Amino acid sequence: MKDTTMLTNQTNSNEDSGKKNGSVVLDVVSTKSAQDSKCLDEEAIKLKIEASKRKLQEGYQQAAKKQHFVKIMQLDEVPKEVFPNFTNGVVDVPLEIVEEGISFWKDYVVGFFVEKRLSYPFVKESLNKHWKVKGSYEIIADGDLFYFKFVIEEDRKMVIEHGPLFIAGRIFVVRPWSESIGQHRNKMKSLPIWVKLDLPKQLWTDFKFPSSIRVNLGDGKEADISLEYD
Repeated sequence: MKDTTMLTNQTNSNEDSGKKNGSVVLDVVSTKSAQDSKCLDEEAIKLKIEASKRKLQEGYQQAAKKQHFVKIMQLDEVPKEVFPNFTNGVVDVPLEIVEEGISFWKDYVVGFFVEKRLSYPFVKESLNKHWKVKGSYEIIADGDLFYFKFVIEEDRKMVIEHGPLFIAGRIFVVRPWSESIGQHRNKMKSLPIWVKLDLPKQLWTDFKFPSSIRVNLGDGKEADISLEYD
């Protein structure tokens, strides 16, 4: 009876030991599987990173071939010329930049209305009818100012010599470009206009023509216009 009991206890002991051993084995296997899985995940991440780097590098190379590549510089790599200098809160513009701008615009002709401007398409169509140019010209509209660049210098001189013209009853001033053209337009209060009169020969006498005329502007307003003769 004692033997049986001892055998049973031994068996149970072995079973308990087996369970414990089995549990330990399972834990080891489980831990190993987790480590393998972690290694696989890390390897996959590394592969993805390498693939992304290759794709990014290929993109840089393609962009460089197309001349669209822009180098991203650190702040300390930016040339000092990029940062402007200030004097009393005003930016100092380098002389070479000013000279370059003058060289670019000096051949342009500027046009503007003394009063409210008309639309760009209407002005363009009207000028095409009025100016009998031999070549072509480009028009740039910027606010109240119109800029004209003529292909043929002769056309440019002709337009300047003809001077102001009327577009839809409004005076359109034409001037060579200058650095102060914008200020001149804002300060303009009067404008000389040449009027050609085909007088018959019998009127070419020493008769003294009036030096001014009074014009009715409407709404009870009048203006005296000075006259000069050539």
